Amino acid sequence: MEGRALRLAGIAAQFTPDRAAATVPALWSRMMAISTLPDQISEVGYGVRERRGRGSDTSIAYTAAVEVASHHRHAEGVHRIDLPPARYLVIEGFEHIAQLRELWGRLEQAGPPDGLQHAATPSFERFGERFDPVGGRGPMAIWLAVLTG
Repeated sequence: MEGRALRLAGIAAQFTPDRAAATVPALWSRMMAISTLPDQISEVGYGVRERRGRGSDTSIAYTAAVEVASHHRHAEGVHRIDLPPARYLVIEGFEHIAQLRELWGRLEQAGPPDGLQHAATPSFERFGERFDPVGGRGPMAIWLAVLTG
């Protein structure tokens, strides 16, 4: 699927893959405490993931974010990300957040399916406006940035 450019802002951290289960929910808790950012477009949440390094030096940069119209009015400590238009493999149909975490683990081990390659653009999770962060249920999808051919 072709994805449009996204201007995002939120709370960011970098951690090793074994710390993801503890770190990511904490980032979302901090993000939800902010309530609304200036120029926020909707309640859709984005969990932007960038894998850095290889082997034992691997880390994940993760930002719990929302889409914004502008970066001009954000407080210090709010991380800003501009994602360019890109091609994504979109994986939907999760019933609970634990399934999404499990699939990320498999993707990190095996890489993208069907002969696709990771693109340089970060991949992300997309949480729909009806997502319940307390129960971990609702519309969610993985948007895996890929190269074709």
